[in-house]
Amino acid sequence: MIRKAGSALYALLILAAIILVFYSITFDNVRPAYDAADGVLDLRQVDFYALKKPALLSGNWDFYYQEFISPEDIGSRQAAETVFVPGNWAGISTPAYGCATYHLLIELGENAPRQLAMKLPPIAHSAKVWIDGELVLEAGTVSADREKAVPRMKTEIVVFENTGGKVDVVIWASNYSYYKSGVTHFPELGIPNVVLNKVVSRFMLTSLILGGMLFIGLYSITIFLFRTKDKNHLYFGLLCFFYFLRFMLGLVEIDSVFFSRLPEIVKFRGSMVSNFLIVYFSIKLGFLLVFKKVYRFAQYQLYIALVIALCWLILPLVFMNAIYVFVRIVTVVGVLYFELVMIKNLQKLRGTVHMAYVAGFTVYGILCIFEAVGYSGLFFPSLTANLLLISVQSIVLAHDYGEALTWHEDTNVLLERTVTERTEDLRKSHDATRELVGNISHDLRTPMTAIHGYLELLMANDGIGGADREYLESASLRVNQMNKLIGDLFLLSRIMEQKLDIVISPLDTEEFLAVCRHQYQPMAEQKGIAMAVQNNAIGCEAGADWNFLVRIMDNLMQNALYYAASRIMIAAEKSGSNVVITVSDDGPGISEEIIPHIFDRFFKGRKDGSGLGLFIVKELTAAMNGSVSVVSNPEGAGEPREFRTVFTLKLPPGQL
Repeated sequence: MIRKAGSALYALLILAAIILVFYSITFDNVRPAYDAADGVLDLRQVDFYALKKPALLSGNWDFYYQEFISPEDIGSRQAAETVFVPGNWAGISTPAYGCATYHLLIELGENAPRQLAMKLPPIAHSAKVWIDGELVLEAGTVSADREKAVPRMKTEIVVFENTGGKVDVVIWASNYSYYKSGVTHFPELGIPNVVLNKVVSRFMLTSLILGGMLFIGLYSITIFLFRTKDKNHLYFGLLCFFYFLRFMLGLVEIDSVFFSRLPEIVKFRGSMVSNFLIVYFSIKLGFLLVFKKVYRFAQYQLYIALVIALCWLILPLVFMNAIYVFVRIVTVVGVLYFELVMIKNLQKLRGTVHMAYVAGFTVYGILCIFEAVGYSGLFFPSLTANLLLISVQSIVLAHDYGEALTWHEDTNVLLERTVTERTEDLRKSHDATRELVGNISHDLRTPMTAIHGYLELLMANDGIGGADREYLESASLRVNQMNKLIGDLFLLSRIMEQKLDIVISPLDTEEFLAVCRHQYQPMAEQKGIAMAVQNNAIGCEAGADWNFLVRIMDNLMQNALYYAASRIMIAAEKSGSNVVITVSDDGPGISEEIIPHIFDRFFKGRKDGSGLGLFIVKELTAAMNGSVSVVSNPEGAGEPREFRTVFTLKLPPGQL
């Protein structure tokens, strides 16, 4: 219980830090507004020189619906009604679509500056603005005819002279496509440098936020593509990207700089589509981050958000604006449902950071409700709410990613320790096997030599004949095979210990081939096999160890004598700077499936083999800085050849 209370306190501290940052960039922009009454704004008591920020102009302005009244005639007309600025003129008596004239008379004091500046906000959806009878802003084409009206929203800083202590502001506005009509943001009034500084600082802050969102989004998508494959990173990256797109297209201060030539309707549609994709990814990511799954009712809401985004893209704006209230209700219901689910499952939250996320999402829900009911006191309400949500989501995502990374690091440490232990076990087992092989080969050599000697003595007795001599010859053959196996095992142990006593010296190929002829010719003749020796490297010397090369040739020739049908060829030739020795036979050949394995240790090509001969050939050849390979054309495969199997030894040249 105490631990949970501490976690909750820590979560609240995190949330308080987040809200403190947002207070500095949002509520810092909420300044006292000066309210007009019946179309007149009294600023005679305002000291503009003492204001560090522009004054916000609000209150009830004179309003003439479906009329365009010129600045010259406005003074002679009595307003039928007033409308509150900033706000939407759509109400019980005035539809959202149409045209209208706004009028405000500002009264200034005797000490008011001679030069003032007014920051004119974006006016939905096209406008003309006069100050003291001078046209200062024209955005799009205002018209009482829907077909002639051209929407365009932009903001402007207008500097003018205070000549008579009064400022007369006239605004024409028309709207036939936007869900809000008229002056929906605060006009601002102040000394020129104060107004300019505020606008520039706001532009820089907004640009910094949006640029940061773009890079964060691209970074998260890149992490998903090339590292984690965690879809939460993808959803968060897309959320940041649509956040960036939503406000790049939706904030007039930004889009008038970067997208000034893009049609207003395109920007409006793109902004609204991005807005509901933000809703989609916010709710989806929220459930996945906290509960690791999306609940069924929330899944239905996500489908609705996607459908609404598609509708904003393709359906007429008149229809979409008509159901805008329903769209806002869907958004609020989605946020409230997520809040209820989190409250209901509060005990299941996974730690402090997730509790902070719940608190942050609660604040986000409150801001969404403020926006849904049209409260515009915050600095760009949608920007504020979504930036807060993305901030707490990034904290949770970073926390989860850090936990996953820590788990992987711990797993890697454990795996490394396990691999080290297993490697040490394998090394010990390998050493024990190597020692066992060496001991067996050494211990068997002496008794087998004695047995071989006894058999030789018995066979030398001419009095033994018939079946007894056949038994002795068979026993002698088996002893010879055993001696060869013992020799192979002893050599294998030396190879495993890497203790081969190798002496590389120049080897005369002619002399070596002569020894081969002398040793293997009688064996071949005894089996009825014709053996030929061919030397095309006369005068060439190979760098090799004589004893090792003799052992290699013995293993290769034993195979050739075993498989050959009628012919064997031993040949030597020069290949570049190397000397190549080949052993060829016309036996049945080696299948393609077997060739990759014939040089492996303990691989048996025939039943009575030990599986060591060709492995020893490969190791001894490599020890002499040479190589061995085989080419075979089995029976029934390809064109018939003189020799079906050819083993090739490539030896480096000898150093004289």
